[in-house]
Amino acid sequence: MGDVVVTNDPITGQGSNTASKAAAIYMKRIAERGDKPFDAQWMQETFDIFWNYAQWVVRWTNSLLVPPAPQVLQLMGAASQIPPLARRIANGFNNPPDYAPWWFDAAKAQGVIKSLARAAV
Repeated sequence: MGDVVVTNDPITGQGSNTASKAAAIYMKRIAERGDKPFDAQWMQETFDIFWNYAQWVVRWTNSLLVPPAPQVLQLMGAASQIPPLARRIANGFNNPPDYAPWWFDAAKAQGVIKSLARAAV
């Protein structure tokens, strides 16, 4: 379901992850619905819950298909010296919304670098 509605370039390996997360959301919502009809409002609300997750997967994946933004280069460079930052970047593959907003915003990226550098000491 999720791989049909939201398709990502395979560069981040998020196709099956997103489809699995979508299936879990849809299953939960269907089970909660009981005997009520699956009307247009329910469908939109269910998709909105899924999109709240998937939009960040799409944005992060798309950010890796173009030349990296300056803050992404800074994050990667800093991650080579700051193990907690490297872990945070690696663990984001499991939950791409964790990249927001620091992956996409230069000031937020600097804040994460500084914070995790202090924590690493």
